Order: sequence, then structure tokens, then C-alpha cells
Amino acid sequence: MKRIIKIIGTVSLLFAAVNFMACKATVDSNSNQTSEESTEDTSSDDTSGSGTLDPEVQDYITTTEVTTITIDGSKLTDGIWAFATIDLSDFAGKTVAVEMSAEMKVENSGSEAATLLWQVTAAESSYPTVCSKEWTAGTTDYTHIEGTKSGITLGDKPYFYISANGLTVSEFVIYLQTFAVNVYEVDDTSNTKTYTAFDTSDAVTSEVEEITVNLDWRSDDVPSLYETYKDYYDNIGFAVQYRPPKDSSVSWIDCYDELASETVREGLARHANSLTAGNEFKPESILGVYSRSGYTAGVPTKFTTFTATDGNSYQVPADSMMNWTTVDKMLAATKAAGMQMRGHVLVWHSQTPNWFFTTDWSNDYEDNLVDTETMTARQEWYIKTVLTHIAEWENDNGYAGSSTGDHIIYTWDVVNEAAANSGDSGAIRGADETTTYTSSRWYDVYKSNEYIINAFRFANKYAPSDVLLAYNDYNEYWGSKTTAIAGILTAVKSAETVEDGATGVEALPARIDVMGMQTHLGDSWPTAAGATTSGTFEYAMNQFFKCGVDIQITEFDIAALAEDETERFTDLWEIFNKYSKKKATNLVNGHGVTGVTIWGIDDEHSWVRTGSDGTIYYPTLFNMIDSSTYNGIYTPKNNFYKIIDLVE
Repeated sequence: MKRIIKIIGTVSLLFAAVNFMACKATVDSNSNQTSEESTEDTSSDDTSGSGTLDPEVQDYITTTEVTTITIDGSKLTDGIWAFATIDLSDFAGKTVAVEMSAEMKVENSGSEAATLLWQVTAAESSYPTVCSKEWTAGTTDYTHIEGTKSGITLGDKPYFYISANGLTVSEFVIYLQTFAVNVYEVDDTSNTKTYTAFDTSDAVTSEVEEITVNLDWRSDDVPSLYETYKDYYDNIGFAVQYRPPKDSSVSWIDCYDELASETVREGLARHANSLTAGNEFKPESILGVYSRSGYTAGVPTKFTTFTATDGNSYQVPADSMMNWTTVDKMLAATKAAGMQMRGHVLVWHSQTPNWFFTTDWSNDYEDNLVDTETMTARQEWYIKTVLTHIAEWENDNGYAGSSTGDHIIYTWDVVNEAAANSGDSGAIRGADETTTYTSSRWYDVYKSNEYIINAFRFANKYAPSDVLLAYNDYNEYWGSKTTAIAGILTAVKSAETVEDGATGVEALPARIDVMGMQTHLGDSWPTAAGATTSGTFEYAMNQFFKCGVDIQITEFDIAALAEDETERFTDLWEIFNKYSKKKATNLVNGHGVTGVTIWGIDDEHSWVRTGSDGTIYYPTLFNMIDSSTYNGIYTPKNNFYKIIDLVE
């Protein structure tokens, strides 16, 4: 997204008065899924924007103590903060006290109050507030504001600046008079400096000059999402693809890089420590349906035998049928970025070829499905094969592996989307359908949740003990589906204890650690808060915590109807923060939220960008700076800054 910055005063006036009196600033910034997936692409950049600052104005900005630009905490290039900002680099690395005072007037044409914050960029992504005030709707008189904050340890690029909380930018205009800031070292009050941003001798009232500024997400001028939230969550992540197609009209070969791009990796590594593969780790891809030689009509033609836990031997596709090429490239790119991955996904009804379930390895499943014993063996073979490959890759690439915590993949989605959408008509997908063959071949074979429990038995057997095992689902906040998912979690937890005398597969203990809440949400649904109200997002979280698991937000996006949407994003993120396992003191059964993954990087290439009726949605935290070209550079939206602002 492009930020429109409005400077009050022409260039000549800017140079006529180093300090302004009544300086007027106009604020202008950015403020029911039914299944999952398909991911994004990326963008282009001009860090100064499509309209750059006049060189003389830029010189003014970088050589004086105060800039007069915009609000909301966004930065310009070269470390210059926005509207009414003071460079505190004279005190970099020191522990200081900051005092401020001003006469302030606000025109708020909106219907709700909004809060302005005068803050400092301190060390370690901290933004302490010196003074704040809520401004009601309407036009106020000049009001005296003041504040003091002591004991602030400053970082390398400290600034005093104005930020905002809860405002609609197009409805907000600010006037300032007699603005002053005093800064002094806590242990040496003789080292005191007074900064005066606005002097009463010069009043400026003139035309507005608009400047467009694009902020490179890799820049030090953009707060790091991961650094901001590292004390809240173990993992902050994004879903990516290695080489996603630009659109449906081009082939898989004619596409551009996402994770394969070093530029994209730089941005991802700045804002996250976790990645999720959009499609490359799904069974259809790993089983090589579209990419391996030796396939005829998309089915395997080479086989070997596998001895299963039940002691019997079964035919399975040969190793040469498996597609590890893109998997290994993604693992290598993730390692190069210094990140880890969520493994997505081992068992799923979708994007798993029909031949995986048939007696003759054909895609014709009518009256041709295998029996439960054969299906269980194929499931075990597939899970073992994938997890063994990852372990071997780790061993070959310098990871300690085993149970040391040193892994490229820290969590696996073992089973994905197995709950029925209507929990009261059958908890398992397929049980709520009346056809002979349902949408889930897994259910068609078993007619029960047996395959779900077995998947967690096999994952526990073949995955390292410190790699987390998750169940993942969408529409998880629907009252009936919340009940269905809780039933699955409870069934798997019960299978963690092996009954006396159990043999074969049933002698293997299951393990489940995490409920993956996909969190594909609408512009107005579900309601975020409501710990005891069925149908709210918070209620669903509490039901899953009660099942004895932590929660990871695994595929977060919102089908927002406006690019400047902020309230919907912050309402949900506040609920995530409320149950942060690292921060919260009121955890349910000791369980909390341990990670948040955003499904896709930018709006333009989100899987929910365009609705079935042509509606355009704005689901993510970034946009491409230049959508006409691609060089892997994105710019933060207002939703990004609002989420950052939730952490002081």
C-alpha cells in the first residue's frame, strides 16, 4: 500500500521558518471461508515512493531537529520519523527522562473518540508512552497536554514522535502550539537538552502538498513483527510458496519466485521466524502426481513392499515416485533465512490423489476402495516416509535432530480439516454427507475417526519427541464445528494411553500437542471476544484449551472489505495476545497461544483476494509496492502498524 503524506506549508514557507506555530497536519494513512489454501506472490519497490520528497525539503527534514510530516508511527527513509518528530540521537544508548508539553487542538469529524500517543523509540522494540490523550468527536479548543516518562533506555536510533490509536485517519486534523520536549540523562541531569518543535513567532496556514511514500518492509524504519512479539509467541510466521504462479493463465514453469527470492527471504527473516509451505508439502505434491517421470495419467507405475506395524507386507509406490525436489529447496531456503517451518500437512482429504485409496492404484474409486488394514498400512508408510526424509535432510544439513530441539520443522499438521461442518450430524467429515462416496476418501474407507487417531499414533512413532503434533481446521469457531473438533481432540488425547493387552497399531500411543486454528475470518464474523459465548472466536479457543492442547494460529487472514481496515485485525490480535502462553497469567489448564502464522504475504496474491461474486478483499498485512513488476519488496499496511501498536 502507498502512504499519502500531507505536508502543510509550501517549500518556500518551510524554509522561511525553521520552527512553526499553529502547524496543521492532516492525517492520511491506512488504517465465512469454507475451505483453505492456495497462497500468494510478491511485489516491487521504490523506497522513496512514486512521488519523492523535493531535494530541498528532504535536506530540511534531515538537518533540523524537527520534521513536519504525518502521524501514526510510520517512518520515512534514512531513519526519519513522521509528523512532529524529534531526533534523540544525542542520547543514543543512554537512560533518560523525557518531558513534553504543548497546546493542542483537534478536529475529529468521526463519530467516535480516538487516542493520540506521544512516544519514544526505546531499545529492543519498546515504545514507551510519555503522554496520551483521548480526543472526542468534533472540534476541540486548544488544550494543554503534558507528560513525563523516566527510566527510558534508548537504542541506536531513538526518536520522540506522535502515534495514534483507534482513529479513522481521513477524519482527523491536528493543530499544535508552543510545543517543547526536555530530555536529560537520569544519572546526569546537567546533560539536558530542550527541543522546541513549534515557535509562536511563526504561524503557517497554507496549501497541502501530498507526497507518496512507500516503505520497504526490510527497512530498519519498519518495526519487526517478530521482534515486537517475540516475548509473546514462540513463532511468528507466514505461508509462502516457492514458485507460485502469477495467475491461473500461466503454467507452473512460467512463474516468479517467492521463497526462492533472496529479497523475499530477507523480508521474511525480518518479520518472522517461521514459514508454512502453501502447497509443496501436501500429499499430492510429495506423491509426485504432477512432477515425476514414470507416472501415467497421474498414477504411480513403480512399486515396492512395506512391512507395517501389523506385521504384514503391503505394496506401496517406489521411492522413485516421490517428489522431494521442491521440498528440499524450501527446506534449504528456510535454513538460509535462519528460520524454521510448520509442516503442512500429512493427512488431508483434499490434495491427496484418489489412487492412494484404491485397490489397483487407479483414480477410479467407485467400488474400488481398499480395506481398512491396507489403508492403515499406506497411511503409516506415507507418514514414516515423509518424517524419515525430513530427519535425513536434517542430518545431512547440520541439525542435531533427535530430541534436542534443533529441527528445521518444529510442528507438523498431522491431520487437516477432518471435522464435519455440522457437528450435530456427525463429528467426522463425510459422516454429515448422504452419498455413498463422500468428499473424504478417508471417511469412505473407515466410516469412523480411526484414521485420525492412527495418524497421531504414527506421527508420534516416527517424529522426534520434541516436534509438536497438531490437528488443524477451519471455521473452528462455529458452535457445532467447535464441538466436533473438541471431540476429535478428546479422542486423540484418550489414545495417548495404551490399553492393557493392546496389539498392533493400537499398541502405539498417540500424541497431540497443538490445535491449529486456521483463522480464515470474515469482515464481520465471527465475533472476536466472548469467552463464554458459543460461536465467538474466544469461546472456541477456550474449548480447545480445555481439551489439553496449546493453540497455534496457523492461517490468519481476514476478508476485509476495506484496505484501511484496522479494528477487525486488532480485535482478533488482542484475543491472541490475551491468551499468549508466554504472557498471560489466566491460562486455561496451563495452555495458551504459542504462535501466529499469516496466510500469505500480500493482499494482491492472497487466496481470498477476489470473492466468487467479484468482491475485492484486503486480507493480509502487506501490499506490493509496485504491482506491475516483481522484485520481492512489500510495504506495510495500516493493519500492520496497528498490530505493532498493541504492544507498548
